[in-house]
Amino acid sequence: MSRTPGARGTGGAAAGRIPVLLYHAVMDDPPGWIAEFTLTPRAFAAHLDAIVASGRTPSPSAPSPTIWPDGRRCRPGPCC
Repeated sequence: MSRTPGARGTGGAAAGRIPVLLYHAVMDDPPGWIAEFTLTPRAFAAHLDAIVASGRTPSPSAPSPTIWPDGRRCRPGPCC
């Protein structure tokens, strides 16, 4: 599959786009239902270091990983 200029996944921030990374969970010992989508805190820190080293600034989308942007608390489980 060839990509054309401006196609999704090409160019990055240098082309005026903002890369978005999504993490479902960051924890050391995740429950089984989310384990395959989990990153350890150490690996997450390494990702943030790589973002900073690339000249970008990480910006969280919510004030806390346990709070929705509208202020509602997430409840534990497969549906938040």
